Amino acid sequence: MSSKKQISGSVGWCYSEIIESAALEKPEKISLPKDKSPNKRGFLSCPAVRDSLSGVIVVRSSFSLHLKFKKISNSYVVTPIYPFTSIGEGRIKDFVRLEPKESWLNANLPAFQFPTPYLFLADEDMEIEQFSPSLLEVSNMNWRVIPGRFNIYGWQRPLNWAIEWDIRCGDLIIKQGDPLYFARFFNSKGQHINNIKLINIELTPEIKEKLDSTTGVTSLRRGLKKVMDRATEERDSSLMIPKKK
Repeated sequence: MSSKKQISGSVGWCYSEIIESAALEKPEKISLPKDKSPNKRGFLSCPAVRDSLSGVIVVRSSFSLHLKFKKISNSYVVTPIYPFTSIGEGRIKDFVRLEPKESWLNANLPAFQFPTPYLFLADEDMEIEQFSPSLLEVSNMNWRVIPGRFNIYGWQRPLNWAIEWDIRCGDLIIKQGDPLYFARFFNSKGQHINNIKLINIELTPEIKEKLDSTTGVTSLRRGLKKVMDRATEERDSSLMIPKKK
């Protein structure tokens, strides 16, 4: 039995948009499978392994996606394959966002951002870290999440699924229910919150106002750390109102 100290905290979540929310997966606390090795000495029985993912939230895919990547002359073409892609042809261009080549690590690792309408926030000083899913079954793992960490007390914005796709390993294939990313949380002392209370909250006018204030800021200026720090210092009200069942 693990003797790791319990660090507790509460995190609110909601969809950043109400449209289509009935079709969306809900974030959930990760539940690791049991160790099925004959002698119960597999890595899933290791306390260090299980502790590393305590308090972690998983966001699963609400869609199926099958993409091909091709270079034609000096341009790049990303083609959805139907019927294995559930996102309609009229929506796919808005959903699949290829980052400029200058931001790629190399020519074999194009970077993409896919919007996901998951908003996490807290009424106490807290940071979220988004990272690649592990130890859960995926359909194809030729991609990795571009990690990020920021303060969800002062800065409210929905998370994207930002990835690098290794095109040397074939098509990008995601099935509905596959994990897209993990998220873990840290308190003001930098301690990993391993006993997280996940609360479904209302998307209130106050939260919408916060979202409006952060939307598109990266197109106006670079070096947002000072802006984010100021937003944290100026935060003075509660935003978490539990959603009515």
